[in-house]
Amino acid sequence: MRSVLKDVWCGRLGRMPRVCVWVLSGVGVLGAMACESGDCKDGVRECEENVSKTCVGGEWRIVACGGHVPICDTKYGCRAEGVLCGNGVLDQGEECDGADLGGKWCGDVISGLAGELSCTADCRLDISGCRVPGCVEGERACSGDNGGTLACEGGIQQFVPCGAGERCVARVGAEPRCEDRVCDDGIVCRGASAGSTVELLEVCVSNVLIKREYCRHSEGKICNARQGECVSYVCRDAEVTCHILEGRSVRAVCRDNVWAYEACEDGMACTADERTGAVSCQNRVCDEGLSCDGNILAACHQNNLHYSDCETLGQICRGGACISEP
Repeated sequence: MRSVLKDVWCGRLGRMPRVCVWVLSGVGVLGAMACESGDCKDGVRECEENVSKTCVGGEWRIVACGGHVPICDTKYGCRAEGVLCGNGVLDQGEECDGADLGGKWCGDVISGLAGELSCTADCRLDISGCRVPGCVEGERACSGDNGGTLACEGGIQQFVPCGAGERCVARVGAEPRCEDRVCDDGIVCRGASAGSTVELLEVCVSNVLIKREYCRHSEGKICNARQGECVSYVCRDAEVTCHILEGRSVRAVCRDNVWAYEACEDGMACTADERTGAVSCQNRVCDEGLSCDGNILAACHQNNLHYSDCETLGQICRGGACISEP
């Protein structure tokens, strides 16, 4: 049976000193206690240890809590234990009450959890709706490095590593599982080093080698990892040289078997260092091509100037070439 303080009356009974009389609902118990004098604001209720004080008519009415109503409460006065659970207000001794969770969320109860925190019928916090972020109950997947499986159980992601020589594989319509490693997913070109004449193209999907092809340079083919094909040779990736494009000296860089051009600023020209092989834009030394200065043949290639004396060959320089006299 629930018992709460129902009413308090304070006054004089005949010639007796001022007393307070209180009534407990559900119990029908009457009691009396001397009233304190002193000014107070009507309706104010306080607790001093286990004594409830209520201001009525500018005077304190005092009740010592005990028996069926052992708890002093500043809102309800003396009350029984647990009588307030279910009123939708978080009261002393409760973790929560209905939708009032005291401002808490899943991460306050267990660090790292997210989701929906709730309250039980006996005013206790319920974390059954909390989970690890990104974890869906019963969901299975491969770990980021395919080194094992991930399973969401009870809102927590469990990791089970694959054995030696195995990798996790997730195929459409099938549960992720560990199996013997055949290949790593992706497209790989093997043997694409300086001096090689054959490259090996391998395409792996879900631990299955779906394509394996040789790209032979003698046939004008090279391996292109972006396209996953043996393609006709134009240039080798990262190869750098100088080109003349629409009459301008440009630095050419090979990307995915295609030349990409970087124009040099005015007054500069693409220059290939004959000693180191480095290619960059430098101050212009000469214009690309051949020219004659008397009987001296001047050859400009990639902003490097070379001279040849045609007379030492018994020839003369004409039209950018050493020729025999007519």
